[in-house]
Amino acid sequence: MTLRKFVLAALLLLATPAVAQEAKTYGVPEIAALGTANTLVVRAAFTDSNGQPAGLVSFIRALGEEPRVEVRMPPANEWRQAFPPMTATISAATWRALVEDGVGFDIVPAPPPPPEPGKVDALALCMHPWSVTVETVDALGDVRRAGENACRKGAALRYGFALAKVAVEALPACAALDAGRTRNAVTQLGECALLSGDRAAAAEAYNVWKTPGFARPPGPDFARPLGALFFDQAEVTWPGAPMAKGIFAASQAWVARGADQYFQPRKIIGDRADLVRMQGVIWTRPNAGADYASVPATLIWTRENGFGFRVRSFKPD
Repeated sequence: MTLRKFVLAALLLLATPAVAQEAKTYGVPEIAALGTANTLVVRAAFTDSNGQPAGLVSFIRALGEEPRVEVRMPPANEWRQAFPPMTATISAATWRALVEDGVGFDIVPAPPPPPEPGKVDALALCMHPWSVTVETVDALGDVRRAGENACRKGAALRYGFALAKVAVEALPACAALDAGRTRNAVTQLGECALLSGDRAAAAEAYNVWKTPGFARPPGPDFARPLGALFFDQAEVTWPGAPMAKGIFAASQAWVARGADQYFQPRKIIGDRADLVRMQGVIWTRPNAGADYASVPATLIWTRENGFGFRVRSFKPD
């Protein structure tokens, strides 16, 4: 096999949609079963660049009910926790628009023309793409399905991510998250799933958490600029280190932990409009060659004295 044929075969394999397994993965009915129950559905299941399920976005219009959006995250495993579905009612205009936008999402584009005689066509490798499977069922029970990955960038991919964006806009707390600080609308929904309680407050605190350089400071020089994100009497304690108190001491302790310790939020709970708890784990290791161990920890954010959310305390549980 020539190099050209090998690469083309690899690209074809990457571009081939995976068999739809959304119902099994996310615990939802098969799309055809919903059609027989007089339920109209438009849904998109996403797979990230690591080949892991990234979320299922469904727009549902059951008989005698208002149209709604439902977002489901992947089931729990050793690396991630389970989250309840996020739902919201959408307007009839939004429903009509997304149905109209989906016309032709399953049309397969014609292949590119062959190269001219004597010329070699350019080859491009596409590795680790996101992918999407879009399914719909209409009032007649007719099912349409198309799968596509980012190597093709065709109609199904564009429609799937457009549906994710509509879902973000329909869920106020999700829409409040800074879209410029996440990869795409699907990851924005995934981050939104972390929020609970007063989700509006939790979203505000999470936006501060996503300040560039805060979650994973690149070096000690960031202590001063990040100081504005700490309360006057903030307290920061890392495993095995003494508590640091005050703006400058706390910010220095936060950035000085190095590459061998970092905090991963797993729940962001809005206790009040001015108080948010981030519950998660500190990943730590004694040296660069050792395995990471997890230590439960809590990061408290408060809004006081006319400021926005700032770190009040951080310590292992």
